[in-house]
Amino acid sequence: MVIKGILVSSLAPFENHMANNGEKLLGNASSIKRRPDGCVYISGQMQRHVLFTAMARLNEADPNKGKTFVSNGDGVTNKIESDLRADMGGFMHPSKGDYSGRRTAPLSVTPAIAMSESEVGRDLLVRLKIDTNSESKEQALATKEFSQYDLMKMNFFLDVTSLSIHKGFVYENGFNVAAAYSKHASEVERKRRAKLFKGHKTKCNKMEDDRK
Repeated sequence: MVIKGILVSSLAPFENHMANNGEKLLGNASSIKRRPDGCVYISGQMQRHVLFTAMARLNEADPNKGKTFVSNGDGVTNKIESDLRADMGGFMHPSKGDYSGRRTAPLSVTPAIAMSESEVGRDLLVRLKIDTNSESKEQALATKEFSQYDLMKMNFFLDVTSLSIHKGFVYENGFNVAAAYSKHASEVERKRRAKLFKGHKTKCNKMEDDRK
């Protein structure tokens, strides 16, 4: 059987966490992201960030990584053969002016959402005024929201048929008449990248624990 895609679904417990903070909806307070039904969530963008950070660490520890690397999110290359973020996360280089400047991501991520309504509290933060100089900043009070406990559901999917493979389009007189495929990595390397994706979850859980 040929595997077309890999779906990783997870339920992860979070305790006394801030998920990823939202906008300051309460004025001078860091508010936690939550849906109208009261369930806190972690955005898909943050999930992607944690995923690629975990994959970068796993890749660096792999003796078979060769010249592969994970580029920074603000400077993704178009080197599918070596940049794992470009391969799995896709890229958009509009200055290229043609199809070689874009890639649809084979990897997709859903937000992590609490399975039930969250119990949110607030932590008081105080900046003490130690300097008696009248020009120094005044003593400041602020609050940060946190959620007591949540069981978070999240999903990660990898389209194996597009992993390390580029799809191009052939046009004649303005009509798309064919598709052309080019492979940018060997089968051994494609399997290694798929294993990095499957193995990222354990690393992500450890990183989430470190963030709480």
